[in-house]
Amino acid sequence: MTARTSISRSGASAGGIFVNTDIARKRGVDPDSPPQTLDELDEVWEKLTVYDENGDIDILGGDTTDLFLTIARHLGRFISDDGRTITANDVNNIKAAQWIDDRWQRVGRKKLQRFYASLQGRGERSGSLDPFLAGLTATTTTGPWEFGNIVDFAPEGFNYTVWPFPRPAGTDKTGTYTYGDGFVLPKKSRSPQAGWEIARWLSGAAGEEELYSRLFASWLCVNSPTPEEVLGWQSFRDNVIAKCPGYDTVFLEDMFNSDYYLFPPKIPTSLSYTSLLQADWEKVIAGQRPLQEAFDYVTEQAQEELDRWYDEHA
Repeated sequence: MTARTSISRSGASAGGIFVNTDIARKRGVDPDSPPQTLDELDEVWEKLTVYDENGDIDILGGDTTDLFLTIARHLGRFISDDGRTITANDVNNIKAAQWIDDRWQRVGRKKLQRFYASLQGRGERSGSLDPFLAGLTATTTTGPWEFGNIVDFAPEGFNYTVWPFPRPAGTDKTGTYTYGDGFVLPKKSRSPQAGWEIARWLSGAAGEEELYSRLFASWLCVNSPTPEEVLGWQSFRDNVIAKCPGYDTVFLEDMFNSDYYLFPPKIPTSLSYTSLLQADWEKVIAGQRPLQEAFDYVTEQAQEELDRWYDEHA
């Protein structure tokens, strides 16, 4: 139950919703009409869910525990602008977490936990065992690397489309969560210029269309590219975009044209902060800790650690 994100040297992460169109139509959902708000998505997910005779989930319509993407859609934040104040319990963060937690409570925490337990060993990168490709979930909220899974492992006749992850009602801006690898080139290395050349090639800064496009064709549409210029490169359009319907209109649109970008907190204690937030978030989802209490605790603990770091490195 962790946020499903990925990083790549050649690009940055982005999220969307893959939809099994055959299941959608069978359940009375028009796959060509994506939900416009998170509340509408919740309704669609419930409509797509199939329960067995015992009331347990047989096919899951959809779900996400991706706290960071949902916080981005709510225009939340992790840290103050000056990098000195932890904002884990920001009001928009709470709203985002509440939307996910409300759904888990409404569907039933035990039901969702039992369903996920039944998928033990399956995952979005487990080839043909992928629950979405196996028809065990009607949708999956993930990154564009799912295109490669579909091309390589989907059964014959598998039909799908991609929806944007919607905004909450009343929000007129699109916020997205993203991150990727950075390059560190030690100035005392044997050949810093060679390191810089590698970074240029892998980031697209070198402007070499064929080679950079090949990165996204080898592991098809693995992430979003760094430079927006790739949208005009014929090689990238032919070898990447053309093979991933929805890649440009959902994932690249989100990456290049969002109104608000949420990144991992750029502070010295970022790793421990986000790890603590994720750990307590999982307790909330499991019903082991009240949401506000958990986020207040994370804020307090992470703030103490950050203050201590600044004191020690003054």
